[in-house]
Amino acid sequence: MYITKDGKKLEDVIRTAIDDSEVTMAEYEEIINVAFEDGKLDAHEKALLKEFKSLIAQNVVKRVP
Repeated sequence: MYITKDGKKLEDVIRTAIDDSEVTMAEYEEIINVAFEDGKLDAHEKALLKEFKSLIAQNVVKRVP
């Protein structure tokens, strides 16, 4: 998989947000905004978002207000 500059930025934002095993609404919105800021999702960004959502669904990372 080709790692893009936008994908690397998204990866960094996700890592920072989940560092404490909690994601606030503001962090979640920032992740979504970074993912879509260039108007398209490449394969790397899609994979990152899929894994991020999986962590939330499995309660590994909790969404908090």
